[in-house]
Amino acid sequence: MCVIDLERVAPDEAVRVVIQWLDDCAALGRPFRVLNVAGMRESKAPGIQRTVEMVMREVLSTHGERTVAPEETDSQVFDRL
Repeated sequence: MCVIDLERVAPDEAVRVVIQWLDDCAALGRPFRVLNVAGMRESKAPGIQRTVEMVMREVLSTHGERTVAPEETDSQVFDRL
């Protein structure tokens, strides 16, 4: 499990931590197939959605085989997967 508090960790550090965690999982023979991202609601933590999207886009573009186009909505991404 990888837990990152974006109120305490800069987005670029969060990207590094997630990529390292994914690499560690793969090295242990447990590559990810589904990545669950959870946290506070935007209404409770203004700006969190944008920050998480930015972090995950960077993680996926660096580590993932599939990337998310900036104009895609969540439902379009899920439909594509």
